Order: sequence, then C-alpha cells, then structure tokens
Amino acid sequence: MSMKSVVIVVAIADLINSETLSKCKRGVRIVNCARGGIVDEAALLSALESGQCAGAALDVFEQVSLLQIIIH
Repeated sequence: MSMKSVVIVVAIADLINSETLSKCKRGVRIVNCARGGIVDEAALLSALESGQCAGAALDVFEQVSLLQIIIH
C-alpha cells in the first residue's frame, strides 16, 4: 500500500459514524459497497437496534470476521 493510499483511507475512516447517523432521517438505509472502514460498524449496529437505521447493506467490512457477528 502506498503512502497516498494510507492517507486516503485515514481520511474516510468512520465517515458514517454515530454523529452522522443521528443527523439522518429516522429509518435511513445505508449501503456501502465501496471500501471497508467507511462505516463505523458498531455505530451502525446501534442505529439498527434503535430503529434510527431501518436497514443496511454492506459487502465490505473493516474486518472480514465481522460478517459472522453482524449476520446472526
């Protein structure tokens, strides 16, 4: 990974987090098929459990093993 790639990844890490989710209309749906780490997965899970987020579709994760935790 080049240094330029690292800078880009740091700049977008947790772009969708608890703060941004709380600003969304209740019942928002989140789709991330771009890059793992853009969505704060713990914040997303909390938003799903509270109903702030009605649904989410992710095909990329910060860590692959999170797939097993989120799909239960």
